[in-house]
Amino acid sequence: MPREARVRAELPHAQEGKHLPCRVIGPGLVLFLLFVSSCGYTVSARPGLPEGIGSLAVDVLENDTPEPEVGVVMATALARRAESEGRLAGRDGGEARLVGRIEAVRASPVAFPGASDEAGMYALMLRVRLQLLPNNGDSMLSEVTVTGREHYRSGTGPEATEANRRLALERLVQRLAEEAWSELTAPR
Repeated sequence: MPREARVRAELPHAQEGKHLPCRVIGPGLVLFLLFVSSCGYTVSARPGLPEGIGSLAVDVLENDTPEPEVGVVMATALARRAESEGRLAGRDGGEARLVGRIEAVRASPVAFPGASDEAGMYALMLRVRLQLLPNNGDSMLSEVTVTGREHYRSGTGPEATEANRRLALERLVQRLAEEAWSELTAPR
């Protein structure tokens, strides 16, 4: 007997066109939720910003590097992340603001294929320091520094290599924005 037929034969309510009754699903769902909640998992609608902080504004980050747009790109990625959690403040500015500084952006060659003196692979490093400040003037609520690396290949010419570097920088910024948001909203 095929497996599907055995399952139907064993469960009288599992016949064609019939669904499990609520009296079977309801208790199972309740037991599952109790099990999950007893393992340290919680169901939460919003990430854990410090108490009293419902929304925040994201300032353009200061930039200590020769990379002209990285402060704006990082701030935009952080603002999108805050918006996706329903935490981005409107015109009122919210209860806090996220400020920061791009401390370093560096590209270093990591691979030289064959007998060539030209690099075939580069590593891009980015370090960002962020602070969550209350709008009421009190002391800093939270601070985080994130650092990451992203590799990219050299292209067939300078323009192609630069395009690959920019794509690597975009990926790195997105990843570090996620990491920073996770650290800023982690339970304390």
